[in-house]
Amino acid sequence: IQLILTGHKPQGDMPSPIRVDDSSWVICADTSYSGDTIWWHGTSDEEPLDMNGSESESQSVLSNLPATSTMTRRNNLGRGNSISFRGDVAVSEVLVNLSNHGSTLDSIKYHGVLSDGTEYESINLLEAASQNATVGQVAPSHLVPDELDSPHQGRWWTKSTFSDGSQLFHAGEGFNVWNYVVSESKEN
Repeated sequence: IQLILTGHKPQGDMPSPIRVDDSSWVICADTSYSGDTIWWHGTSDEEPLDMNGSESESQSVLSNLPATSTMTRRNNLGRGNSISFRGDVAVSEVLVNLSNHGSTLDSIKYHGVLSDGTEYESINLLEAASQNATVGQVAPSHLVPDELDSPHQGRWWTKSTFSDGSQLFHAGEGFNVWNYVVSESKEN
């Protein structure tokens, strides 16, 4: 078995992959309640990050972390009129391509629109290991807030590496899901 796709366990505003090994994946693609996803910006008081090098007191604890990819505050656009609580903008599609014979996976990607209205496209998950991407694994500690500085005081997971090289990390606790984005240029 190379891929298990599942649902009925809300995971935020985009599919959540789990890497079993370099060629096997479990993906939960339930994006109901996307309208409740919380965007974390790496500061304890949730101020926008200052990209001019000046550091507010709230940023000093997290000063060694890369800033979010847009360098501006991302906000969930909310539930809107959606009866599924996805909101009016969030949508995702998992694309699975099989070999000509239909017995082997050629690629697994997902794309869509996040809860803040940003369009995205993931890299091919089957190439993640060769690109040193940590998709579907615990996030590298140098790219995400420390567990004690995180809103949930726990681990972050790499949810996606996007086609532009940026990464989306997520964390969950109970019914809360947090997103944290890092641009490729800010990696150490």
